[in-house]
Parts: sequence; C-alpha cells; structure tokens
Amino acid sequence: MVLTVCRLALIAGFLTSCSGCATLINGRYQTIHLQSDPPGAQATVDGVTVVTPAEVRLKRSRDYRVSFAKEGYEDAQGRIDQDLSGYALLNGVIGILPFFIDLALGGTHDLRPELVSVTLVEKQR
Repeated sequence: MVLTVCRLALIAGFLTSCSGCATLINGRYQTIHLQSDPPGAQATVDGVTVVTPAEVRLKRSRDYRVSFAKEGYEDAQGRIDQDLSGYALLNGVIGILPFFIDLALGGTHDLRPELVSVTLVEKQR
C-alpha cells in the first residue's frame, strides 16, 4: 500500500513538472523569415519594418499580416497564421491545467508559414 502511494506521488509530481511544457519547449516567440523577389523590399509586420531578406521575432499568440513594398513594384501581402502546436496536444494527455498554462503564456501555437515569400510585380508605366 505504501509503495503504491509513493508511486502515485511520483507520477503526480512528474506530471505536475510537465505543466506548461509547450511554452518551455516552444517559447512565447517564433522567428519568421521574410523574403521577396527581387530582394530589398520593405516588409512590415506588427508595426516593424525590415528590408528583405530578413527575420522577425513574433509572439505566437495571434495571426499577422505582412505588407511588402518596393519602389517600381506593386505592393504585395502575406499572412502568418496560428496553428496548434503538437506540444500543446501533449498537455491534453497530461491534463487540462497544463494546457491552460500554455494557453495563457502563448506556447500552445506555432506560426505558419515560417517563411513568407512573395514575388513582386513591376508596375506598368
């Protein structure tokens, strides 16, 4: 009986230590790569403008729109969407509390695509 209680306590301790594992593994941010053809376009996402090719670090907590602009070319748009992380599904096996911990901290999602690439079209003169 005492041995069974000890085993249950060890299992419960292990499962509790796994709480928030998606956030621990994924982190709250993800690096997204932005590129354009031709390169050298200004890409704007979440109020930050960079020149392609570039990387931006975004919170996993929402979707994003990316605007690409380059003189002499038509503007282009891209999207970055949330997708449920496989690590978040692991929390479903462990219990509902770890899932809500990860949900609150932002680790339950991955951003897709990890590479946003556009081909810019020259403006007609």
